[in-house]
Amino acid sequence: MSDIILQDSEFVAQFEDCSLSPTHFNHRGHIRIAWLYLQNNVISVALDKLVTGIRRYAGSLDAADKFHYTITTALLQILVLRQAECKASDWLTFIEMNSDLVTDAEQLLLRHYRREVLFSDAAKAAWVEPDIQAFAAS
Repeated sequence: MSDIILQDSEFVAQFEDCSLSPTHFNHRGHIRIAWLYLQNNVISVALDKLVTGIRRYAGSLDAADKFHYTITTALLQILVLRQAECKASDWLTFIEMNSDLVTDAEQLLLRHYRREVLFSDAAKAAWVEPDIQAFAAS
């Protein structure tokens, strides 16, 4: 839980100026920045900031090829639904209530996509609609 060390504002600032240590930007860090952007932005703005930010950050680490547009967008949509359900007021409460976003994200995504669709080159490059189940409140 390396993200406890950084306050939310520090985490966002360091992510945005690409000074965030990669140890803070594992899968949990990706979920955290998405959640933080959703706290202060409408979904479309949060998505734009998230995509732009991850691409910039990954580029600063010479890892631009790792960015996956559909996974990023789909996880943001899951976050929106989860936050509406649990109404957590802070990151640690949210992730404690939704730990499967960190421990089992691939399986969550595979409820909506066939593996070959989700991990296709097309899905990596741009948004691909779910081919099993749309994202909707349960």
